[in-house]
Amino acid sequence: MSATKAAGAGDYDAAIDLYKKSLIKDQKDIIALNMIALCYEWKGDLENAVQYANKSLAINPIDFDMLMLAARYWRKMNDDDKTYHYACRIIENPPEPFPSIPKWLFWVVKPLSLIFKGLRNIEERSTNDFAENERNNAKGVEWAKEFKIWYESKHGKQNDNERVVH
Repeated sequence: MSATKAAGAGDYDAAIDLYKKSLIKDQKDIIALNMIALCYEWKGDLENAVQYANKSLAINPIDFDMLMLAARYWRKMNDDDKTYHYACRIIENPPEPFPSIPKWLFWVVKPLSLIFKGLRNIEERSTNDFAENERNNAKGVEWAKEFKIWYESKHGKQNDNERVVH
């Protein structure tokens, strides 16, 4: 919980340290791996970010956020082949839509919002957050499709056997 708070407050170094402590207990802690990768990306350390994204993808090869991180990294490195590889994986493995929060939960929380200010407008904030996440995911898939079209027009259509795999 404190690692999440640190990341939310922008203290990425503290968050990374706390998540790394989680990895001492369980080297396959996918949440810790993902958060370390994202924290490194947010602080601008893309080299470390992609290393942790790759560790995460070794466990869960269809993790959309980590596929996007890797694609962004290789695009920034101007490696079209590796970017293409990740763009294809993104297209093949789009994120599942997040299930909507049951309305009854908000009915339960609403009376509590009179006491706890942090719960006020939680339904609206939650709905907006989920909608923004869905939009960002859709933009990521769209970007991958556009990159794939561009790459294939530049390099000629490749079949699955010719793709560069890393």
